[in-house]
Amino acid sequence: MAKRRSIVAFMVAAVVSGFVQGGGATAVAAPAELPDEASASAAAGRFDRQVEVAGLKSETSQVFANPSGTFTAVVNARPVRVRLPGGAWAPVDTTLRRDAGGRVSATMSSLRATLSGGGTGPLFASGDRVLTWPRTLPVPVLDGNTAVYREALPGVDLAATLDVGGVVTALSVKSREAAGSAELATAVRTLSPVPDSDLARLTAADAVYPAVVAPATTVGAANWTMINERHPDQSYWSYDRGEGAKVGYVEQSGDGWERYRSIWTFPMENLRGKHVLRAWFSSYLKHTYSCSDTWTDLYLVNSVNAGTTWANHWGSWPWSSYLAGANNSDCRDAGRYSEWGGDKVTKAAQDGTGWGTLTLGLRAGDEGTINTGWKKFDENRTALSIEYNSYPRLPTSSASKARRVAHSRSTSARRARRCVPVPATRTARSTTPTSPAASASRPEAGSSPGNRRSSPVSPPEPSPSTAWRVRWPTGSSMPSTASPTTASTPVRSPRTASSTST
Repeated sequence: MAKRRSIVAFMVAAVVSGFVQGGGATAVAAPAELPDEASASAAAGRFDRQVEVAGLKSETSQVFANPSGTFTAVVNARPVRVRLPGGAWAPVDTTLRRDAGGRVSATMSSLRATLSGGGTGPLFASGDRVLTWPRTLPVPVLDGNTAVYREALPGVDLAATLDVGGVVTALSVKSREAAGSAELATAVRTLSPVPDSDLARLTAADAVYPAVVAPATTVGAANWTMINERHPDQSYWSYDRGEGAKVGYVEQSGDGWERYRSIWTFPMENLRGKHVLRAWFSSYLKHTYSCSDTWTDLYLVNSVNAGTTWANHWGSWPWSSYLAGANNSDCRDAGRYSEWGGDKVTKAAQDGTGWGTLTLGLRAGDEGTINTGWKKFDENRTALSIEYNSYPRLPTSSASKARRVAHSRSTSARRARRCVPVPATRTARSTTPTSPAASASRPEAGSSPGNRRSSPVSPPEPSPSTAWRVRWPTGSSMPSTASPTTASTPVRSPRTASSTST
């Protein structure tokens, strides 16, 4: 009997609790988003969870109100969502489809662009930017975000890949006769400038076919690029971008050697005047040569543009401001979330709010040992997260002052009840973030803010497949502009030997 009374009492308490919390038989569900900062912040405090500020969402950024009273902005260098005519948002989907007019376009993209569906029209069109082809194009085979035009020229296949920044083209030259065609040289230079060494290599005595040459075109601001010591005068603003953001020194038989660094520029205008509490840079690792964990280091670097090359950006001044390191590997290409944070990243983000943009670069911690630090990151899933407060403004009347004092006391009491003080530095977070929002503001006690971890997570959503990998065939080697043994010695990472992986 006593046991039965206990069960009944428990059920009654549960029902009463539901009425008290929800004002009825069921509890009120926490909103995922609210239109402005004030309403989102109030809901975040009430439900003890993050709430998105819908009115601040853009193609490249989101803002979340935190239960502690702060806000977290997640800023991407490239567009990751598209606003629909009705005002809703949809994620970018660059899978190609044929439209009613016979052209080819991305399913969902911020870039308004089309590719040829075959015939005499332009190969690529976006606003007033048009790329032509010297012959009638065949109907393309669509594979993910790539359209392949077989025999676009005699002995030459053309692949055109659409992403949010523009079109990347690759030509597969299948014979020596095709390589020597004047029509091919004209077509290549029409698409985009390429290194003379690439064109010369097509007809070299040791050329192996099919060989691939990869001109490219970027329509809008690319906001990310690479530099490569092997080709110190080559810009990668719109070239060699089909395999992700490359980092490190690699050398493979038949392919020669490369030494890459990757760079992103983040828009910071919307954070001007904010007080940054902590910040962290994140990306998804797509591939490593080694299965052993190696360091990848984050730097505050000089700004980049279409003219950025290794020759004008690699040196000690542009890469002198070390911020943080991450120790990881992904030789099985499963996809691995990686993060860099700490006081130096936070300071750089605070400075960036005054500059209007923030440019960050990744390089291998060891650029001198062959293949050790060779990695590829997903340039489209790279973000800067910033937790911030707004600086208080002076009250203009006694009434407004009273309201601000009351709000301050309410916020302080809310924080005290949850015992979650606003942190001064970035601390380690959950190892399995389910979304940028979920991973933006959950510190774990006892973690060192100076070292970042890379954590295995479920493989990221597969990017639209690309049948064309812009690589030279095995058994061939590109002419080198500098020998790795005589090239300038890379700047060593300032990270100390005592740094550890978390």
